Amino acid sequence: GMIQELIHTALEKSKDVKEEVREQLAVKLANRAAIPVGQFLTPYEMHELVSTLFVSTMPNLTPDGKRVLVIKKCSEIEKMF
Repeated sequence: GMIQELIHTALEKSKDVKEEVREQLAVKLANRAAIPVGQFLTPYEMHELVSTLFVSTMPNLTPDGKRVLVIKKCSEIEKMF
């Protein structure tokens, strides 16, 4: 099952099994709880989502390490146009 797969992955990476299982379980739960692509949100839901993002400990990355946002200077944006 899923737990056996997590333990096997942790052992392969030679990491602390307990910590690796906890991390991978958190990633899998976050991915399952994610809002599906193409789902429309109300303005209230959008506001709540962004508010929650910025109080998290890692607002710049998704659970699997992809960028959520990028901060650019105005001069960098101007160069794009």
